[in-house]
Amino acid sequence: MLLEYAAINELEFDCRPQRHRPSYRRDGKEAELKRTRPRSPCTVVSSAHPNHRQDEHPSGYVHQTPTMVAITLPLLAALAATPSRLGIVCARFKESLDPWAPVAASTYLYSKGGVPQMNDTVQHSSFRSYVSLRNIGREGHTHLYHIVNNYDTLDDIMIFTQADPFDLIAPVVNTTEQMVQKAMSVPADDVTPFNDALFHDVADWGRIDWNSSAQKLWITASQIKSLQLAPYTPAQFWTMIVGGEHPPAIRAMHGGTFAVRRETIRKLPKEAYQKALNEFETTNSTNPEVGFFMERMWAPMFSEKYRLPSVQNP
Repeated sequence: MLLEYAAINELEFDCRPQRHRPSYRRDGKEAELKRTRPRSPCTVVSSAHPNHRQDEHPSGYVHQTPTMVAITLPLLAALAATPSRLGIVCARFKESLDPWAPVAASTYLYSKGGVPQMNDTVQHSSFRSYVSLRNIGREGHTHLYHIVNNYDTLDDIMIFTQADPFDLIAPVVNTTEQMVQKAMSVPADDVTPFNDALFHDVADWGRIDWNSSAQKLWITASQIKSLQLAPYTPAQFWTMIVGGEHPPAIRAMHGGTFAVRRETIRKLPKEAYQKALNEFETTNSTNPEVGFFMERMWAPMFSEKYRLPSVQNP
């Protein structure tokens, strides 16, 4: 069945092939999305939508809201199957918003680069929320900020991501559509980095020599130059946040992009995430060492299956 438009949670989505889709304008004004042909019998429209008028002629339909975005049928099916609304937390500096337009209605966009609307092709108002944050703490600060401020209202399935994650999660996952589909299948008490090749075991609990060859996977030479060192070791950070003695080794996710269920996040109390967020806020750095600690600790914080007796997959 071919859909031109469909509605989920009272939001309309444009399901037409790319050649039939209107484009967002670059002049900073609200995008106009116009229909150029009659509705097909397969069209699904929400009568609860604020712009729906029952007396409008189908061949002259004009929809002037930025919430209509290009979407594909597999993604539509994935969103419809979500037990509640999917939540996508996207940490942005100055990256393009185009990949996130199809899932804008589910995306909490956190902007740390101060890009004005006039320089973006996608309307900021089309996102579930568009919030400006100080440019500190890398993506870990953004993820923690959302968890702490929305702990009691987290969506059933959460994606946490950088704005341009595809250089890492490809070739397994190449689009936001594929990210959503993979997120839908993440089990309880687990987490996925979208590409299992991004899992690496580490046992660095003392002071880390970031200049060593073993750390090249995790940090670049330019990042080392501006790194703000933490006043504690990874072992001390673990005890501070999770509590107790750290495991001998952990299975870490490289890249700071992952999907996890709400109940898995809530296995730790809000206070644990608040403590971690406080460390980022106190450091107040664009490139803090604690950001690299946090990147490694997400998976074992969420699930004990990633707390290991030894390094098995370096």
